[in-house]
Amino acid sequence: MRIRPDTRGLVLLNVCSICKAGIVERVFRDGRREQQTLAVATRAFTPVAPNGAVSARLVSEVPCR
Repeated sequence: MRIRPDTRGLVLLNVCSICKAGIVERVFRDGRREQQTLAVATRAFTPVAPNGAVSARLVSEVPCR
């Protein structure tokens, strides 16, 4: 699983042959951090909305099942 820039912003990309859930951490200007779990189907991607954050990173990943 990877987090990559795309023409629409950041996307969470799953290149594996099983469904995965990734924990994305967003960092805001004031130093606050928020985490969100996003599920991504096999060999698919999902957009990572900025939600006002200045950066985002993939913290962890686990199989969906």
